[in-house]
Amino acid sequence: MLERVEPESSDWAVLRGQLALVANEPDRARVYLQRAIELDPKNSFAVLRMALVHRRLSLGASDDATRASELKICMELL
Repeated sequence: MLERVEPESSDWAVLRGQLALVANEPDRARVYLQRAIELDPKNSFAVLRMALVHRRLSLGASDDATRASELKICMELL
């Protein structure tokens, strides 16, 4: 599927972000999804996926402050 999508498009970055998220690599997913949002700030699918990245990061946070910060970003994106 990635072969059919232009690497300069937001769709490509969203797909890569989703794959990284499924592979439980939220930091890598964040990079791809941030790129998708830069390319198309109104891409609601990219923004929703980015919120899921921050939720995943909150679940893996080692301290309350980081957890709260990640959840805050998640809620702002939603």
